[in-house]
Amino acid sequence: MQKKTIKCRLCSGAATYVFSKKLIQKYEVAFFHCNQCESLQTEAPYWLDEAYEGCKSIPDIATVSRCQNLKSIVYMVAKIFGLSSSDMILDWGGGDGLLTRMMRDAGLNAYLLDKYIRNHYAVGFEDRLTHNYKMITAFEVLEHFSNPETEIENIFKRNPEILFISTGLYKSQDSDWGYLTPLSGRHVFFYSEKSRQHIAKRFGYELITEQNFSIFYKNTLDFSRRWLLKLVLSGKNPNLLRILFYFVPKESLIMQDREMATKKIKNGEPGKINWP
Repeated sequence: MQKKTIKCRLCSGAATYVFSKKLIQKYEVAFFHCNQCESLQTEAPYWLDEAYEGCKSIPDIATVSRCQNLKSIVYMVAKIFGLSSSDMILDWGGGDGLLTRMMRDAGLNAYLLDKYIRNHYAVGFEDRLTHNYKMITAFEVLEHFSNPETEIENIFKRNPEILFISTGLYKSQDSDWGYLTPLSGRHVFFYSEKSRQHIAKRFGYELITEQNFSIFYKNTLDFSRRWLLKLVLSGKNPNLLRILFYFVPKESLIMQDREMATKKIKNGEPGKINWP
């Protein structure tokens, strides 16, 4: 018999059973709606080791197009917040480093953190605990957290001025919601607007949410910058955005990174590049 309620893994409120769904074509898994933060979550995800096995890997066909889109959005968000070329950005859960490389190609001082996937495209720009990041990005990451209360706290412990995330916005969708991704079984927590407000309040940040994007930020924004951020995140009026950002200077880091890589390889071991 399924439990009727569990403790929410984000806010510790009471979460009520709403439906079950077969995940990875094997396990009938219960889903619960939190009555306090209004999030949706699976029961404790005991199947994740199987879901992440290499032989069960599901190809992500949209990787390149998604990274191209995100690179443009991050660039515009960074400029709206006034980040300089020296301000550091950390892509949390950045996978193989493709987005990090694209951000650096666009002139953003981006680095990568991923515990599970090998970095191919941004070698040498892995996270260092001593780095002070002005912005942290975490795209399509938070829905994978089996214990979001702790794992989100780990992000905020890095004390960024801006945390920029994307994850499906839960609005009481039913068991047919595509974002549940039952075939992969890797999405185990789904955040409502109220749950994002809970996160912002807990860590002392302001919040902007538009579509699946949320930005947590520390400093006060005037009306015009809030409006512009919402425009960028909504994806509306792309031609207007192109005009607004056409005259923003952009200097790629490709040549600088290539020179650094060449120098390091000459003086060290290929494949073991460590920047200062």
